[in-house]
Amino acid sequence: MKPIPYSALELWLKHHLPESTPPEWKAYSLAQVVLAHFLGLDWVEANVMSNNSSLDFFRTCPTTEDDRIRHIVRVVQFGELLFNLQKVPGIERRIEIIRADPDRIEQTFTEFVALMILVLNGTPVRFVEPIGKKGEDFDFEILLPSRAKAYCEAKCKIEANELNIAGLEKSLKKARDQLPKYGPGVVFLSVPEHSLKDYVALSATVSIVIDKFFRDTTRVALVVVHGCDLFCDSHFSAGTLLLKEFKNEHSQYAAHFNRDFLRNITAERITKMWIRFIAPAWMKTLDVILDSLETDRGTQRP
Repeated sequence: MKPIPYSALELWLKHHLPESTPPEWKAYSLAQVVLAHFLGLDWVEANVMSNNSSLDFFRTCPTTEDDRIRHIVRVVQFGELLFNLQKVPGIERRIEIIRADPDRIEQTFTEFVALMILVLNGTPVRFVEPIGKKGEDFDFEILLPSRAKAYCEAKCKIEANELNIAGLEKSLKKARDQLPKYGPGVVFLSVPEHSLKDYVALSATVSIVIDKFFRDTTRVALVVVHGCDLFCDSHFSAGTLLLKEFKNEHSQYAAHFNRDFLRNITAERITKMWIRFIAPAWMKTLDVILDSLETDRGTQRP
């Protein structure tokens, strides 16, 4: 897979868009260039631009202003994710999978957001080749500060479905079964956007389900719950909210994880490591992560 440097995007902007182009449209155009580079122009036209696309994720047929904004934001988000994660070992296979099967876009987006969180935390990570074997078919492998390897599975609750206890339990159990028994397991669980509207109810439901799940497993040492929210304002800013880390004290691998495993995500690291196509969108996205982490720690950023 041929990488695409940021200098190539800057050159494209210079030759194809006038200087007066609004920032959001520059970002949207850059994202389309990145998607076309990695997935092909035909894929972008069929799944991102066409009114006949069957993918609800990109909202290619918006019927409301919120959906129009959501379409732009998700295209920009996915383009930024692909661009910033393009050098992660093993990502080529994930790109091949969604190129062949666009219906996997929501699950792949979830994996990429989990990967973004790990990259911004400074955690060495690589994708694992899917082999279809129970207990060996997890998403990626990470290297912990203890120098031990941990095995990660990312699961998403499909947007169209209601969030409920039975569904969460099923997702967690499926994730556990895909993880090996011989090392620390980590589950990244993405919750649908609509569930973030009632944060109190969501937190209570998730806590109940994970507490019960931890009583029945020692394989999974950590669960990270996150969700993508959308703030519809003049900048159509998106927010990726890291809700909480849950550590399984019943696991024999618990000692590998500090209370704040993701403590290394800082504003300085984000600025240094993450290229944004439009500053307001991902700035707010990553600020929300920081706010959430520091609220859990009982601290406030100045």
